[in-house]
Amino acid sequence: MGYSLGGIFLVKFLSENKILNYPKKLILLAPPYKDEWINDFEIKEELADFIFDEEKVKQIQEKIEEIYLLHSKDDFVVPFEHAQKYKALMPKIKLVKFQNKPHFLVKKFPELFKYL
Repeated sequence: MGYSLGGIFLVKFLSENKILNYPKKLILLAPPYKDEWINDFEIKEELADFIFDEEKVKQIQEKIEEIYLLHSKDDFVVPFEHAQKYKALMPKIKLVKFQNKPHFLVKKFPELFKYL
């Protein structure tokens, strides 16, 4: 499971490294899509390592049985459009949409257990 920057880190790691045993399930919570969300040049330069190769990322869906991407439509940190870009890149992803869970900065999130 990867949340926000942890999610994009997992996407990049799984797409660029040879792994003996891929996980059967991957859960991504509000991962940013590449560097499109970073407006500040200094921050963009610091996070340049998070930029991934889309062609390599497409292959993840062939190696992992289940991929869930959970995203809230009212996310104020990573816009919901990023989830839609992941879905377009990897059609096998199961996109789970939420409302009123902005960037999952909520006290309770019991719905998460359904996907573990």
